[in-house]
Amino acid sequence: MRFSELGITSDVIIGKGIDMDELFGKRILIEKTLIKPSNFPGKNTSGLRMQMQVVLASFEDEPDANGDFYKKNAD
Repeated sequence: MRFSELGITSDVIIGKGIDMDELFGKRILIEKTLIKPSNFPGKNTSGLRMQMQVVLASFEDEPDANGDFYKKNAD
């Protein structure tokens, strides 16, 4: 059974914050996104900020037994 099959949802992003330039040239899997009011009102026109939980992954042409086309990097 997968955790996602339990139907539990959370609005928490886990992991350390990184700069976007650390992701350039790498394939990533976006696991979760959150859009919330900005911590710095007036900084942008929407007044919103987006957080993403990403995992470095390798992608395959064929799905595995679970139907996934990706493998998460262990670290």
